[in-house]
Amino acid sequence: MLSTIGEAPVNSITTPQAADVAIAVNVLDEITRHVQADGWDFNTEWEYELTPDSSNEIVLPNDTLAVRATRRWADKLTTRGNKLYNIEDANFTWTGKVEVTLVRELDFEDMPEPAKQYVMLRAARIFRQRTMDDLQDRVPTEEEFRALADLRNYDARSSDMRISDSYPVGRITRRPSPMDGHLQ
Repeated sequence: MLSTIGEAPVNSITTPQAADVAIAVNVLDEITRHVQADGWDFNTEWEYELTPDSSNEIVLPNDTLAVRATRRWADKLTTRGNKLYNIEDANFTWTGKVEVTLVRELDFEDMPEPAKQYVMLRAARIFRQRTMDDLQDRVPTEEEFRALADLRNYDARSSDMRISDSYPVGRITRRPSPMDGHLQ
């Protein structure tokens, strides 16, 4: 990232001596988190059970980026802060375990190589844009698009997805019918 603005590499990022190093670290962390928030096969736990604590609240793991309701819990839960919120009862109280799809934040080093490549290219472009105020850097490069395609291919190969698992198709196939009494 530093090389994109003509700076020399550094030996350590744990004690940044220059402002550019601190900015680079912050941008890398921001983009790593943003890319992972989409929920890829490598950082998503399907059918993850959350258990209420002694006060009947569900505190989410510290590395939680997103919580998606499974079909059983659809429209009944959301997150507020670091807790699971019960939409039906308008409170944080849960009487039993709740099954969700949990998207977790991994350290950069723990991500698969295609994810690292994409994050690095995107972070480098954004870092350069912010430090050099270069309008040309607002548009992703062909290399960045290729890295995103590689990440999507990696994710497709490593997951067991069917077309009906995609949100648009699933929304249509799981739509309530008038016979279910949900539509008027």
